[in-house]
Amino acid sequence: NKMAPHGIIPDNVYVGPKLNSKSAAASVLKAGNSVFAISSGYAYDACKSASPISTVSSKQKHSGGGKNYYHYHPMIKKNSQSKAHCWFV
Repeated sequence: NKMAPHGIIPDNVYVGPKLNSKSAAASVLKAGNSVFAISSGYAYDACKSASPISTVSSKQKHSGGGKNYYHYHPMIKKNSQSKAHCWFV
């Protein structure tokens, strides 16, 4: 398996290098990669900054191995979300 920076691979979470600002996280998200935040608020703000319409999906989750992985997505258009994830604990 190839690990992508700031992303999730099947049932494993890989946390990449620390990003020092919301704009740095937004840049990663705009490039189509995912980020991991230490709170839902930070994840929401990063997604909002990455969205061209300043809109964030509702809170979503992926489940696997008895665990839930909560996240948001930046919205590209009103009914279209980015594939990038803003994961949080």
